[in-house]
Amino acid sequence: MNFQGAGGTAPASGAATRPAADPAITVHSLGDGRVVFVATTANAEWTTLPSKPVYVALVHELLSGSVRTGDAWLNRVAGQSLEIPATVRLSATPTLLDPAKNPVVIEASQAEGGATVYRSRPLNRPGVYTLSTGSGNLPVAVNVPSDEADVRTLPQEAIRSALGGIDVTMRGADVPATAIAAETGNDLSWAFMLAVFALLAAECFMAMRFGHHRRTDLRPRPA
Repeated sequence: MNFQGAGGTAPASGAATRPAADPAITVHSLGDGRVVFVATTANAEWTTLPSKPVYVALVHELLSGSVRTGDAWLNRVAGQSLEIPATVRLSATPTLLDPAKNPVVIEASQAEGGATVYRSRPLNRPGVYTLSTGSGNLPVAVNVPSDEADVRTLPQEAIRSALGGIDVTMRGADVPATAIAAETGNDLSWAFMLAVFALLAAECFMAMRFGHHRRTDLRPRPA
C-alpha cells in the first residue's frame, strides 16, 4: 500500500521503520450509485492519515456522498428528470402534477431485464410536484440549482458581459450627490407630523373641556 512515500514513521510496537504512505482513493459510477475504493489502514503504522484531523471529515464526506437514502429519487434539481425506480410498487399508471397542478408527461420505457421504467420530461420549474402511484401521492421536491443561489458579488465587467456588453455606467453603493441635492427641501414629513401633533393636542383639550357633564344645581331636594 505504499503508493507514495512520504518519509518514515516508527510503529508503536517498536518494529522496523516502514515508509509512511498516502492512501489510494478512487471513485467511479456504477449504475445508479457510486463505488468508493479506499486502500489504507485504520492505524498509523502504514499511513499518517488517521492521525490527522482531516481523517474523520474525509470518511464522513465519502459516506455522505456515496450512500443514498431510499427516497433520494424524490429530490431533484431543476432541469433533471424524475425516474421512478423499479422497486416502487405501482397499482396504476403514474401521473405527475407540477406546483400549479398541471399534468407533466411521463413516458414508459423498457430497461434491462424487461422491467418497465417511467421517466418524466425535464422538470424546469422549481417547487413541490405531486406523483400519484395509484395507491397514494408522493411529494417530489425540485430544488433551485446551486449556481442560482450564489450570493457572491460580481465585478463590473462580469455584469456588463451578462447584459450583452452594453454601454452602462456603474454606480456605487452611495447615493449620487445630484440625487441628494434634488431631494433636499422636498421632505414634508416633519410638517405633517407637527400638524398631526397639533390636531391631537386640540382633540385632547376639547375632550377634557367639553367631554364631562357638570351639575350646577347642588341644592338638596325636598323630602
